[in-house]
Amino acid sequence: MANLTQTEKNQTSRFDWADYAKGIGIFLVVLGHSLQGLGKSHILPSAAWSDGLERWLYAFHMPLFFFLSGLFIDRALKKPFRKLAIDRLLLLGYPYLLWSVIQILMQIAMAGQTNSAASWWDIPKIAYEPVQQFWFLYVLLIVSLLYVLVRKLGVSWLVCLGVSAGLYCFVALGWFPDQGWSVLERSCLYSLFFTLGSGWGARLGNGLPSGRHHFLWAFLGYGIVAFVVWQHWEKLFPVRFGVSMVGTFASIALAQGLDRLKTLDVIRRWGILSLEIFAAHTIASAMIRVLLSTGLHLQLPWLHLVLSVAIGLYLPIGIDRLSRSVGFPYLFSLKPRHN
Repeated sequence: MANLTQTEKNQTSRFDWADYAKGIGIFLVVLGHSLQGLGKSHILPSAAWSDGLERWLYAFHMPLFFFLSGLFIDRALKKPFRKLAIDRLLLLGYPYLLWSVIQILMQIAMAGQTNSAASWWDIPKIAYEPVQQFWFLYVLLIVSLLYVLVRKLGVSWLVCLGVSAGLYCFVALGWFPDQGWSVLERSCLYSLFFTLGSGWGARLGNGLPSGRHHFLWAFLGYGIVAFVVWQHWEKLFPVRFGVSMVGTFASIALAQGLDRLKTLDVIRRWGILSLEIFAAHTIASAMIRVLLSTGLHLQLPWLHLVLSVAIGLYLPIGIDRLSRSVGFPYLFSLKPRHN
Protein backbone atom coordinates (compact mmCIF):
# COMPACT_ATOMS: atom_id res chain seq x y z
CA MET A 1 0.00 0.00 0.00
CA ALA A 2 3.06 2.22 0.08
CA ASN A 3 2.67 4.34 -3.05
CA LEU A 4 5.25 5.83 -5.37
CA THR A 5 6.01 9.50 -5.89
CA GLN A 6 5.08 10.86 -9.31
CA THR A 7 8.76 11.05 -10.29
CA GLU A 8 9.30 7.42 -9.40
CA LYS A 9 6.23 6.38 -11.35
CA ASN A 10 7.46 8.21 -14.44
CA GLN A 11 10.78 6.40 -14.13
CA THR A 12 9.09 3.02 -13.97
CA SER A 13 6.54 3.05 -16.77
CA ARG A 14 7.23 -0.68 -17.20
CA PHE A 15 5.21 -1.21 -14.03
CA ASP A 16 2.09 0.84 -14.74
CA TRP A 17 0.12 -2.30 -13.92
CA ALA A 18 1.31 -2.08 -10.30
CA ASP A 19 -1.45 0.41 -9.46
CA TYR A 20 -4.01 -2.04 -10.84
CA ALA A 21 -2.47 -4.81 -8.74
CA LYS A 22 -2.60 -2.67 -5.60
CA GLY A 23 -6.20 -1.82 -6.46
CA ILE A 24 -7.07 -5.51 -6.64
CA GLY A 25 -5.24 -6.08 -3.37
CA ILE A 26 -6.90 -3.26 -1.46
CA PHE A 27 -10.33 -4.40 -2.66
CA LEU A 28 -9.58 -7.84 -1.23
CA VAL A 29 -8.42 -6.27 2.05
CA VAL A 30 -11.64 -4.27 2.43
CA LEU A 31 -13.75 -7.28 1.44
CA GLY A 32 -11.95 -9.52 3.92
CA HIS A 33 -12.29 -7.11 6.82
CA SER A 34 -15.95 -6.54 5.93
CA LEU A 35 -16.61 -10.28 6.04
CA GLN A 36 -14.83 -10.53 9.39
CA GLY A 37 -16.65 -7.55 10.88
CA LEU A 38 -20.08 -8.74 9.80
CA GLY A 39 -19.33 -12.24 11.04
CA LYS A 40 -18.20 -11.06 14.48
CA SER A 41 -21.30 -8.89 14.83
CA HIS A 42 -23.51 -11.86 13.82
CA ILE A 43 -25.02 -9.95 10.91
CA LEU A 44 -23.51 -12.33 8.38
CA PRO A 45 -24.12 -15.89 9.59
CA SER A 46 -21.36 -18.41 9.10
CA ALA A 47 -21.80 -20.14 5.75
CA ALA A 48 -19.68 -22.21 3.41
CA TRP A 49 -19.50 -19.46 0.77
CA SER A 50 -18.48 -16.65 3.14
CA ASP A 51 -16.00 -18.78 5.09
CA GLY A 52 -14.52 -20.10 1.85
CA LEU A 53 -14.27 -16.64 0.31
CA GLU A 54 -12.53 -15.28 3.38
CA ARG A 55 -10.05 -18.16 3.45
CA TRP A 56 -9.46 -17.78 -0.31
CA LEU A 57 -8.47 -14.14 -0.18
CA TYR A 58 -6.45 -14.52 3.03
CA ALA A 59 -4.41 -17.22 1.31
CA PHE A 60 -2.58 -14.64 -0.80
CA HIS A 61 -3.66 -11.01 -0.45
CA MET A 62 -1.04 -9.98 2.14
CA PRO A 63 1.82 -11.78 0.33
CA LEU A 64 0.64 -9.87 -2.75
CA PHE A 65 1.06 -6.51 -1.00
CA PHE A 66 4.51 -7.34 0.35
CA PHE A 67 5.57 -8.53 -3.10
CA LEU A 68 4.34 -5.29 -4.69
CA SER A 69 5.99 -3.22 -1.96
CA GLY A 70 9.33 -4.80 -2.83
CA LEU A 71 9.11 -4.11 -6.57
CA PHE A 72 10.77 -0.69 -6.48
CA ILE A 73 12.87 -0.95 -3.34
CA ASP A 74 16.15 -1.47 -5.20
CA ARG A 75 15.97 2.14 -6.34
CA ALA A 76 16.25 3.12 -2.69
CA LEU A 77 19.73 1.62 -2.60
CA LYS A 78 20.94 4.69 -4.47
CA LYS A 79 19.83 6.98 -1.64
CA PRO A 80 21.69 7.61 1.62
CA PHE A 81 20.24 5.36 4.29
CA ARG A 82 19.37 8.31 6.52
CA LYS A 83 17.27 9.89 3.76
CA LEU A 84 15.57 6.59 3.03
CA ALA A 85 14.75 6.06 6.71
CA ILE A 86 13.21 9.52 6.94
CA ASP A 87 11.20 8.92 3.75
CA ARG A 88 9.90 5.60 5.09
CA LEU A 89 8.94 7.14 8.42
CA LEU A 90 7.06 9.95 6.67
CA LEU A 91 5.32 7.55 4.31
CA LEU A 92 4.58 4.63 6.63
CA GLY A 93 5.36 5.59 10.22
CA TYR A 94 3.28 8.77 10.25
CA PRO A 95 -0.01 7.22 9.05
CA TYR A 96 0.61 4.25 11.34
CA LEU A 97 0.78 6.48 14.40
CA LEU A 98 -1.94 8.93 13.39
CA TRP A 99 -4.56 6.44 12.23
CA SER A 100 -3.85 3.98 15.03
CA VAL A 101 -4.69 6.76 17.50
CA ILE A 102 -7.76 7.80 15.49
CA GLN A 103 -9.05 4.22 15.37
CA ILE A 104 -8.49 3.70 19.11
CA LEU A 105 -10.33 6.95 19.88
CA MET A 106 -13.22 5.90 17.63
CA GLN A 107 -13.43 2.53 19.37
CA ILE A 108 -13.48 4.25 22.77
CA ALA A 109 -16.19 6.67 21.60
CA MET A 110 -18.30 3.84 20.13
CA ALA A 111 -17.76 1.44 23.04
CA GLY A 112 -20.31 -1.36 23.00
CA GLN A 113 -21.15 -0.85 19.33
CA THR A 114 -17.95 -2.08 17.69
CA ASN A 115 -16.47 -5.57 17.54
CA SER A 116 -13.22 -4.57 19.28
CA ALA A 117 -12.93 -2.80 22.62
CA ALA A 118 -10.19 -0.25 23.28
CA SER A 119 -8.93 1.83 26.18
CA TRP A 120 -6.71 4.86 26.65
CA TRP A 121 -3.86 2.53 27.62
CA ASP A 122 -3.86 1.17 24.06
CA ILE A 123 -2.47 4.45 22.70
CA PRO A 124 1.06 4.20 24.18
CA LYS A 125 1.10 0.49 23.34
CA ILE A 126 1.07 1.22 19.60
CA ALA A 127 4.83 1.79 19.92
CA TYR A 128 5.28 -1.98 20.12
CA GLU A 129 1.85 -3.57 19.67
CA PRO A 130 0.12 -2.58 16.40
CA VAL A 131 -3.63 -2.01 16.44
CA GLN A 132 -5.46 -4.63 14.39
CA GLN A 133 -4.79 -4.16 10.64
CA PHE A 134 -2.06 -1.55 11.19
CA TRP A 135 0.45 -4.34 11.77
CA PHE A 136 1.02 -4.19 8.00
CA LEU A 137 2.45 -0.66 8.06
CA TYR A 138 4.59 -1.47 11.12
CA VAL A 139 5.99 -4.66 9.61
CA LEU A 140 6.50 -3.15 6.15
CA LEU A 141 8.48 -0.30 7.71
CA ILE A 142 10.76 -2.74 9.54
CA VAL A 143 11.19 -5.13 6.61
CA SER A 144 11.94 -2.40 4.06
CA LEU A 145 14.48 -0.63 6.28
CA LEU A 146 16.26 -3.86 7.22
CA TYR A 147 16.36 -4.99 3.59
CA VAL A 148 17.94 -1.76 2.38
CA LEU A 149 20.35 -1.68 5.32
CA VAL A 150 21.74 -5.16 4.69
CA ARG A 151 21.94 -4.54 0.94
CA LYS A 152 23.91 -1.34 1.59
CA LEU A 153 26.25 -3.37 3.79
CA GLY A 154 27.08 -5.45 0.73
CA VAL A 155 24.84 -8.45 1.25
CA SER A 156 23.69 -9.88 -2.08
CA TRP A 157 20.08 -10.37 -3.09
CA LEU A 158 20.55 -14.14 -3.16
CA VAL A 159 21.75 -14.16 0.44
CA CYS A 160 18.75 -12.01 1.43
CA LEU A 161 16.51 -14.48 -0.39
CA GLY A 162 18.05 -17.44 1.40
CA VAL A 163 17.80 -15.84 4.84
CA SER A 164 14.21 -14.69 4.29
CA ALA A 165 13.27 -18.16 3.02
CA GLY A 166 14.75 -19.68 6.18
CA LEU A 167 12.82 -17.25 8.37
CA TYR A 168 9.62 -18.05 6.47
CA CYS A 169 10.12 -21.77 7.03
CA PHE A 170 10.82 -21.17 10.73
CA VAL A 171 7.43 -19.51 11.16
CA ALA A 172 5.45 -21.64 8.71
CA LEU A 173 6.62 -24.84 10.40
CA GLY A 174 5.26 -23.55 13.71
CA TRP A 175 8.64 -23.12 15.39
CA PHE A 176 8.06 -19.49 16.37
CA PRO A 177 7.17 -19.23 20.10
CA ASP A 178 3.43 -18.97 20.75
CA GLN A 179 3.97 -16.00 23.06
CA GLY A 180 6.53 -14.34 20.80
CA TRP A 181 6.34 -10.77 19.52
CA SER A 182 3.79 -10.79 16.69
CA VAL A 183 5.65 -8.06 14.79
CA LEU A 184 8.77 -10.21 14.64
CA GLU A 185 6.76 -13.25 13.61
CA ARG A 186 5.08 -11.41 10.74
CA SER A 187 8.35 -9.79 9.69
CA CYS A 188 9.90 -13.25 9.39
CA LEU A 189 6.87 -14.55 7.52
CA TYR A 190 6.46 -11.78 4.95
CA SER A 191 10.05 -10.67 4.33
CA LEU A 192 10.35 -13.49 1.79
CA PHE A 193 7.62 -12.01 -0.40
CA PHE A 194 9.16 -8.54 -0.13
CA THR A 195 12.54 -9.95 -1.20
CA LEU A 196 10.98 -11.84 -4.10
CA GLY A 197 9.26 -8.64 -5.20
CA SER A 198 12.56 -6.79 -5.22
CA GLY A 199 14.08 -9.53 -7.35
CA TRP A 200 11.19 -9.44 -9.79
CA GLY A 201 11.45 -5.68 -10.12
CA ALA A 202 15.21 -5.59 -10.56
CA ARG A 203 15.86 -8.68 -12.66
CA LEU A 204 12.88 -10.46 -14.08
CA GLY A 205 11.11 -7.80 -16.15
CA ASN A 206 7.50 -6.78 -15.92
CA GLY A 207 5.31 -9.48 -17.30
CA LEU A 208 4.25 -13.05 -17.88
CA PRO A 209 5.39 -14.98 -20.96
CA SER A 210 2.41 -14.08 -23.17
CA GLY A 211 0.74 -10.70 -23.21
CA ARG A 212 -2.38 -12.22 -24.78
CA HIS A 213 -3.18 -14.64 -21.99
CA HIS A 214 -3.17 -12.54 -18.83
CA PHE A 215 -6.82 -13.18 -18.02
CA LEU A 216 -6.38 -16.91 -18.61
CA TRP A 217 -3.42 -17.00 -16.21
CA ALA A 218 -5.46 -15.06 -13.66
CA PHE A 219 -8.44 -17.40 -13.97
CA LEU A 220 -6.25 -20.48 -13.65
CA GLY A 221 -4.32 -19.05 -10.71
CA TYR A 222 -7.39 -18.01 -8.76
CA GLY A 223 -8.95 -21.38 -9.57
CA ILE A 224 -5.94 -23.22 -8.13
CA VAL A 225 -6.18 -21.15 -4.94
CA ALA A 226 -9.91 -21.91 -4.72
CA PHE A 227 -9.26 -25.64 -5.12
CA VAL A 228 -6.58 -25.61 -2.41
CA VAL A 229 -8.91 -23.72 -0.06
CA TRP A 230 -11.76 -26.12 -0.84
CA GLN A 231 -9.48 -28.98 0.18
CA HIS A 232 -8.39 -27.09 3.34
CA TRP A 233 -4.74 -27.36 2.28
CA GLU A 234 -3.83 -23.66 2.39
CA LYS A 235 -2.22 -23.83 5.85
CA LEU A 236 -0.11 -26.92 5.13
CA PHE A 237 3.59 -26.06 5.02
CA PRO A 238 4.40 -27.51 1.59
CA VAL A 239 1.37 -25.78 0.09
CA ARG A 240 1.19 -22.47 1.94
CA PHE A 241 4.01 -20.70 0.10
CA GLY A 242 2.97 -22.07 -3.28
CA VAL A 243 -0.64 -20.96 -2.99
CA SER A 244 0.50 -17.50 -1.82
CA MET A 245 2.66 -17.09 -4.92
CA VAL A 246 0.02 -18.51 -7.27
CA GLY A 247 -2.53 -16.01 -5.94
CA THR A 248 0.02 -13.20 -6.16
CA PHE A 249 0.90 -13.92 -9.78
CA ALA A 250 -2.76 -14.42 -10.68
CA SER A 251 -3.43 -10.91 -9.35
CA ILE A 252 -0.45 -9.53 -11.28
CA ALA A 253 -1.68 -11.27 -14.44
CA LEU A 254 -5.14 -9.75 -13.98
CA ALA A 255 -3.61 -6.33 -13.34
CA GLN A 256 -1.45 -6.53 -16.45
CA GLY A 257 -4.43 -7.59 -18.52
CA LEU A 258 -6.49 -4.65 -17.27
CA ASP A 259 -3.58 -2.28 -17.89
CA ARG A 260 -3.09 -3.61 -21.42
CA LEU A 261 -6.75 -2.93 -22.20
CA LYS A 262 -6.76 0.36 -20.24
CA THR A 263 -10.09 -0.60 -18.74
CA LEU A 264 -11.72 -0.45 -15.29
CA ASP A 265 -9.64 2.56 -14.38
CA VAL A 266 -11.47 2.71 -11.05
CA ILE A 267 -9.34 -0.24 -9.90
CA ARG A 268 -6.18 1.67 -10.80
CA ARG A 269 -7.44 4.63 -8.76
CA TRP A 270 -8.01 2.35 -5.78
CA GLY A 271 -4.39 1.30 -6.14
CA ILE A 272 -3.08 4.86 -6.27
CA LEU A 273 -5.06 5.64 -3.12
CA SER A 274 -4.45 2.29 -1.44
CA LEU A 275 -2.71 3.81 1.60
CA GLU A 276 -5.64 6.14 2.26
CA ILE A 277 -8.14 3.31 1.88
CA PHE A 278 -6.11 0.99 4.09
CA ALA A 279 -5.75 3.55 6.87
CA ALA A 280 -9.42 4.49 7.17
CA HIS A 281 -11.48 1.64 5.71
CA THR A 282 -12.04 -0.20 8.99
CA ILE A 283 -13.47 2.91 10.63
CA ALA A 284 -15.64 3.61 7.57
CA SER A 285 -17.00 0.06 7.40
CA ALA A 286 -17.70 -0.01 11.15
CA MET A 287 -19.60 3.27 10.94
CA ILE A 288 -21.92 2.07 8.18
CA ARG A 289 -22.45 -1.24 10.00
CA VAL A 290 -23.47 0.55 13.20
CA LEU A 291 -25.67 2.99 11.28
CA LEU A 292 -27.53 0.22 9.45
CA SER A 293 -27.91 -2.18 12.38
CA THR A 294 -28.38 0.19 15.31
CA GLY A 295 -29.70 3.34 13.68
CA LEU A 296 -31.91 1.89 10.95
CA HIS A 297 -32.37 -1.62 12.42
CA LEU A 298 -31.47 -3.26 9.12
CA GLN A 299 -29.88 -6.70 9.36
CA LEU A 300 -29.82 -7.77 5.70
CA PRO A 301 -26.42 -9.47 5.24
CA TRP A 302 -26.01 -8.67 1.54
CA LEU A 303 -26.92 -5.01 2.05
CA HIS A 304 -24.40 -4.76 4.87
CA LEU A 305 -21.67 -6.47 2.83
CA VAL A 306 -22.12 -4.35 -0.29
CA LEU A 307 -22.30 -1.07 1.61
CA SER A 308 -19.45 -2.04 3.94
CA VAL A 309 -17.14 -2.64 0.97
CA ALA A 310 -18.33 0.43 -0.94
CA ILE A 311 -18.06 2.79 2.03
CA GLY A 312 -14.77 1.20 3.05
CA LEU A 313 -13.35 2.05 -0.37
CA TYR A 314 -14.84 5.47 -1.01
CA LEU A 315 -15.21 7.22 2.34
CA PRO A 316 -11.40 7.29 2.82
CA ILE A 317 -11.04 8.68 -0.71
CA GLY A 318 -13.61 11.36 0.09
CA ILE A 319 -11.85 12.23 3.34
CA ASP A 320 -8.55 12.56 1.49
CA ARG A 321 -10.08 14.83 -1.15
CA LEU A 322 -11.74 16.97 1.50
CA SER A 323 -8.53 17.40 3.48
CA ARG A 324 -6.64 18.36 0.32
CA SER A 325 -9.36 20.80 -0.72
CA VAL A 326 -8.92 22.73 2.53
CA GLY A 327 -5.15 22.86 2.10
CA PHE A 328 -4.19 19.99 4.40
CA PRO A 329 -2.63 17.15 2.34
CA TYR A 330 -1.09 15.49 5.39
CA LEU A 331 -3.97 13.43 6.74
CA PHE A 332 -2.51 10.17 5.44
CA SER A 333 1.17 10.86 4.81
CA LEU A 334 3.80 13.53 5.32
CA LYS A 335 5.51 12.49 2.08
CA PRO A 336 3.92 13.79 -1.17
CA ARG A 337 2.84 10.80 -3.27
CA HIS A 338 0.24 11.80 -5.84
CA ASN A 339 -1.86 14.68 -7.09
